[in-house]
Amino acid sequence: MACALFAGVLLALHGGALRFPFLADDYFFYDETRPGSVWSPTEAISLTENYFRPVGRELYFFVLSRVFGPHPLLFHLFNLAVLLACLGLVFALAKRLLGTRAAVLALAAYALLYSHRVLLAWVSCAQDLLAAALGFGAALLYVRGARGRAALVFGIGLFAKESIAALPLLLLVWEAWRARGRARWRARLAGAFRQTLPLWIVAVAWVGIVLGVRTLSHAWLKAGEALPVADVVLRPSSLWLGLKLALLTYVCLDQPLSYLADAARHVALPALAIGLAVAAALLLRWTPAGSSRTEPRAASGWKLGLLWAVVGALPVSLVGHHYSAYYVCFSSVGFALAAGWLLARWPLPATAAVLALAAWASVVANGVQPFRIAREIEEKPGVSYVSMARLEWQRKFVDSLHDALAADPP
Repeated sequence: MACALFAGVLLALHGGALRFPFLADDYFFYDETRPGSVWSPTEAISLTENYFRPVGRELYFFVLSRVFGPHPLLFHLFNLAVLLACLGLVFALAKRLLGTRAAVLALAAYALLYSHRVLLAWVSCAQDLLAAALGFGAALLYVRGARGRAALVFGIGLFAKESIAALPLLLLVWEAWRARGRARWRARLAGAFRQTLPLWIVAVAWVGIVLGVRTLSHAWLKAGEALPVADVVLRPSSLWLGLKLALLTYVCLDQPLSYLADAARHVALPALAIGLAVAAALLLRWTPAGSSRTEPRAASGWKLGLLWAVVGALPVSLVGHHYSAYYVCFSSVGFALAAGWLLARWPLPATAAVLALAAWASVVANGVQPFRIAREIEEKPGVSYVSMARLEWQRKFVDSLHDALAADPP
């Protein structure tokens, strides 16, 4: 029941985004894979050279354009279904590692991320959602001992978006950290590498395929400081900025405090979302909090959460030069695991208050109006390139264009 209420919190906070039209890249990918065309994974390189994501871009639009036609609402509903699946996978993973109460609270922490609104408003964010769902599924399979299947699911996810590429590394460090006995770290790391080897094999194969496609297509990037294989930079200042903003996004503090303070004065209080969050938290009174027998497993769970929140954000740090908050769709599950473990140890009234505050903070963070490129003269770190304010302005433009065409068709 509490899990269903937190899904309701997600919809209460961001359900309005489901009404958005196609925006920006959506038109490009839809036209590229329109009915009558033939799907080819190499089109991802020849037409959109910044990244190679044939599953999250070309295959997604190729299939859904034939199923749904030119109806953005149906695409949005599909993305919502994937996001809800992500919530279910977060709960399943946390329950296995932390127990039922902490799992519900981990789901709550993930559902309250403010960046979900952009994920639901922009159809092209399906690549983030699909990669995250497949990454969570791979992690769940791995902790259940199905490492071969985990590697397969991980490999498919990499072709949706490379944001999950750090999964083998974070699992390796986690295995070494939680290893029992007094073995030295070198021995622990060697054992952890053997356990995660299927994931490493898939990661190396993925890199080889990306490089091979680039070579065969003669499609190497030549954009300033970006690497020739992807739109990322290795400048230390950019790497640190990307990692710092990713960590701050988990708690709605990545944007400048002055912008957040201004937004707090103008946004409406999300009464429905707060009410649902408080009700769900209080329902946890009848949910078992765990026992001493589950403590060793719980300790392993918070360790995974901490590593996932930091190591999982390393791919995000590579794009610090054009950071957007929705990039943390995958890495933020680490924050959710750690938050669920911590909140499960607090009194329920305090937990309910924190969740209510998080719901309000989510609305405030999405209420920030300045965004980079168009509405911000001075480039300020923390202001996303793709924010909800930017999508709102694009929605107004598209809606006005539709109205004008309907009034005076060409």
